[in-house]
Amino acid sequence: METMQGGVPILMYHYVYDPANPPADLNGNFIASTAFEQQLSYLKENDFYFPSYPEVKAFIEGKHSLPAKSVVLTFDDGEMGFLNVGVPLLEKYQVPATSFVIASDADAAQKAIDHRSPYVAFESHSFGMHKPGGNVGHGGIISAMGRDEIAADLKHAQEIVGGTQAFAYPFGDVTDDAARPYETPASSAPSPRKTRGHTWATTSPPSRACASPESIRSIRLSPW
Repeated sequence: METMQGGVPILMYHYVYDPANPPADLNGNFIASTAFEQQLSYLKENDFYFPSYPEVKAFIEGKHSLPAKSVVLTFDDGEMGFLNVGVPLLEKYQVPATSFVIASDADAAQKAIDHRSPYVAFESHSFGMHKPGGNVGHGGIISAMGRDEIAADLKHAQEIVGGTQAFAYPFGDVTDDAARPYETPASSAPSPRKTRGHTWATTSPPSRACASPESIRSIRLSPW
């Protein structure tokens, strides 16, 4: 088996829609169901492998190899178009993906129940951090928050959504207090990521998850 020598692509999607009923606010965050189905068909026909987060983590740490054609699919926000239109396509092609849910949505917990699927893992996109208010990257409030505040937010989101494998930084913004998944903090306060026990966290600058400690705070690619 040919093994992965570079980095694992982690694809970042947001919203899936039916071309017969396009959204009024159609923009670059949306993908038509027809285009998404073409992508899924391509992945299956070309024998791509869909590793779990523990597998990718082990690959990054140099403890595990992956097939050369490996890819991870993620969807931000837990939006209803993805749940109603995208999830059935994932099931049709038997391709696993992660839905990062904004836990402050009133129906966040119910989404994970109503749209339960063997091909979708529901994980946290934070509780109260998916909003502006900071001065890093895209201006998400996370850069204006301290470690303890971030840890409390992650804990709350985890209690609602239930997932413990992964976390997606809102707007892709990352600070030192929000990162540091494994290193020992300088103070006695625990790292938010270590406190919450997540295996993985994703941000958004385009690149790949490579074999390096920094890649546990992984980047993602837009697939179009």
